[in-house]
Amino acid sequence: MNKLNVLVVDDSILHRDLMRNIVNDTGIAKVEYTASNGMIALERMKYSKFDVILLDIVMPELDGVETLKIIRKRYPHIKVIMISEENNDTTKLTIEALSNGAIEFIKKPTIQNNNNIEKTTNNLKILLNQIFIEKNTKNTLSALYEKDKYKNTSVEQVTKYKLKNFNNPDIILIVASTGGPMALEKVLKKLDSNINKPILIVQHMPSNFTKSLAKALNKVCSLGVSEVRKEETIKPGKVLIAQGGLHMIVESRSEEKVVKTEKSSYINGVRPSADVLFKSIAREYSRKKVLAIILTGMGFDGREGIKALKEQCDCWCITQSEDSCVVYGMPKCVDEKGLSDESLDIIHIGNRINKLTQV
Repeated sequence: MNKLNVLVVDDSILHRDLMRNIVNDTGIAKVEYTASNGMIALERMKYSKFDVILLDIVMPELDGVETLKIIRKRYPHIKVIMISEENNDTTKLTIEALSNGAIEFIKKPTIQNNNNIEKTTNNLKILLNQIFIEKNTKNTLSALYEKDKYKNTSVEQVTKYKLKNFNNPDIILIVASTGGPMALEKVLKKLDSNINKPILIVQHMPSNFTKSLAKALNKVCSLGVSEVRKEETIKPGKVLIAQGGLHMIVESRSEEKVVKTEKSSYINGVRPSADVLFKSIAREYSRKKVLAIILTGMGFDGREGIKALKEQCDCWCITQSEDSCVVYGMPKCVDEKGLSDESLDIIHIGNRINKLTQV
């Protein structure tokens, strides 16, 4: 199978060379061309085919966000991964990029720091591997379809729906990872302002990024959206997002339910983890109604948590459909275990939440 063809766009020649080496070292991708700014990158894309663009956020002439918007319009099939430095200005720009179609971001490696370079290499290899698998799986399925259609057969995806009366949940849970910020925006902006249910969200992100994400989502959602800070009471009609780098759990205190953060071990390779939140909800909301939604993302975080919710609560689980996911990994593992009650395109999930919360 052919390696992924990657274009690196960065205004620093040192970082371009570093990213070229990092990509080539993954073994599943190669960099034949680089560009020093967005204008040069767009010109190069007219004459060469790329699977992935590694795009620096801050560049002269045409910055990363504006370049991304043009790429998404002209080349929607190309996966774009942002290269971001960790400061207040670039954090906001990174969230804007993720909301405009970038599938993920990686922190810009520090040239003098070998540990930093190794971490960036590992993170990028995971992302590129998922893109590589997705690309070659689709190619294989397309070949099978072309072969089978002459036999009057077709490759069909069968989705099973469970008939069950469910409405008026006590709490709503949402988890997302790769592609999550854009998916969350599509869901939250459709929510009715009169939803009188608490909503807790786990988005896999490092520290310092979830605060900006919460602010961005608060602008498009009719409900109040904020990042959890240490400890606060769960309130109806309030959306709380787990703080990056910390797990979010729920505990009972007198007559109230309280959200707390903790810096315990990584679970499923992530922190915050949906499994940690979901299992605490299963314990504290035993026999109550829980609406759980699994959105786009790599890995299997959320699967064991959904299982616990199904065992201890009246849980209805919605998974994002494969066709509308940036990465189908997290919804797929829930679907394959028979834990999903329905699979929906991302554009329908917000309205489905509205319907299920009508009293």
